[in-house]
Amino acid sequence: MKDIPSLIAAALLLCWPLARANAALSDGDAIFLKQCKVSPADIDVVPQLASDIQERITSWTATNDCRKVSPFKVSRAYYGKLKQLKPKAKIPQAPVGWSVKYLTDDELSNYSDIMDNAL
Repeated sequence: MKDIPSLIAAALLLCWPLARANAALSDGDAIFLKQCKVSPADIDVVPQLASDIQERITSWTATNDCRKVSPFKVSRAYYGKLKQLKPKAKIPQAPVGWSVKYLTDDELSNYSDIMDNAL
């Protein structure tokens, strides 16, 4: 009986990151990203990103500084351009701030395929 609260606490600690990983952004987070001119499609992708990246994105809202959103916007825009390339096309140079950490697992797999099929 004494161990039940400890077991519940342990279960919450283990499951919280999984629950957070699939959690939607708060309304305030979404509004902030919209104010920073992040596209609605990119805002919708945030819950599919790794939990540490989601936490980073939500921490930006506390600073109310759109400059912090720049790597996310740049990475999403560059990936969007890559998706539109035809096979064997020349890959444009990645912009400053580009990072694959802002891609979902499926997008990362697609990105690998794009790079494999490029000139």
